[in-house]
Amino acid sequence: MGKKRLTLILTLLAGGGVLLFVMMLGAREPQYEGKGLSAWLEDLRQNPPRAGVYNPAVDALREMGTNAVPYLVNLLQAKDSRIKIAAAYLPWWQRWTGFDFQWAHEKRSAALRGIRVLGPKARGAIPMLAEQMSGDSIAAGHRAQEVAYTLSEVGEEAIPVLEAALTNPNQLSRCAAIMALGRFTSRGDVVVPILIPMLKSGSVMERSAAADALEEFPEQAEVIVPALMGCLEDRNETMRQNAARVLVGFGEKAKPAFPLLLKRAGSGGYNESITMTGALMKIDLEVTISCLVKDPESRGTNVRRGPAWRLKVAGKDGIVAMLALIKCLEDENDTVRLNAWVALQEIGGQPDIVVPALTKKLKDSDAQVRKIAAVALGAIGERSKAAMPNFLKLIEANKDNKLK
Repeated sequence: MGKKRLTLILTLLAGGGVLLFVMMLGAREPQYEGKGLSAWLEDLRQNPPRAGVYNPAVDALREMGTNAVPYLVNLLQAKDSRIKIAAAYLPWWQRWTGFDFQWAHEKRSAALRGIRVLGPKARGAIPMLAEQMSGDSIAAGHRAQEVAYTLSEVGEEAIPVLEAALTNPNQLSRCAAIMALGRFTSRGDVVVPILIPMLKSGSVMERSAAADALEEFPEQAEVIVPALMGCLEDRNETMRQNAARVLVGFGEKAKPAFPLLLKRAGSGGYNESITMTGALMKIDLEVTISCLVKDPESRGTNVRRGPAWRLKVAGKDGIVAMLALIKCLEDENDTVRLNAWVALQEIGGQPDIVVPALTKKLKDSDAQVRKIAAVALGAIGERSKAAMPNFLKLIEANKDNKLK
């Protein structure tokens, strides 16, 4: 037998002794109904908690309560030794020892699941959870996401830890802390002042995460809405659109943002115009319609295209929007005309609104408007039969049977 091979076997035997000793210590772990905590944690992994569904593992952990915390904290510190890593890839070693290896990351995840079940009873684990939020690697960042969520389940005492994590060099960890802070919905007085400065972070990912988190605090609208209004001027288009989406969640309380949203609807690109216009309509539909009716006359193509599309929704609430779409059919831009056509066809589902207005346009002094109205009525089909007498009069007035 080679010297190197003999050394390896002796090393593994020594390591096996250590592992067996650890297994013996495992017998001292908290018990419930004759079953160890590690076994209950495995049950919890296989059968995660679900609202309204009885889970024996959840009951077991809650019965063990704070007695389970030291064991869970110990699992959070689990690391894979070189001996374990070497032995894990030797099937004969596992068969000989009968030991089922569990990787350190699996133990840490099991501990986090257990802590989440315990909730505030696991306050004693907060210091170790705080350590788990550190690390600048990608793996550490992904781990921090689960740790931050777990901290939010432990309770308000975790808020300072999550606030401290906002200075972590790992961007994933910072974003995880931001989103976890957003879960403390009953403590907006504490959390909102922490989150608002993150709207000015140098990372668009963090700014967006902060905006999403702030959406959970409608009672703090007086402070949050002005902060989000600043985001409508953000250098990043995605962030501007995200801010508009979040503002919608504050309903009428977001009305102070109306002028800025209207500005962005007219000065941004096509997608941004659509997003901003949609936000405007949800905040104040009536005022938005009155503004959009004027937009088709704008010199900017992007300004005209957005309203031509969005008015199809507004048109279901008023004839004034539909009339604006008719104006859009005259636009020099193909996209504006196409959006207007689609919108008119959508509104055509309510002929009581559309047909009378278009019929009236058949008598317009402008020949081009009469032509557009006739074509629009034709697109509506049988539902525009009420306009037939006016069609006949128009044809009679044009001996060459052309609308001009």
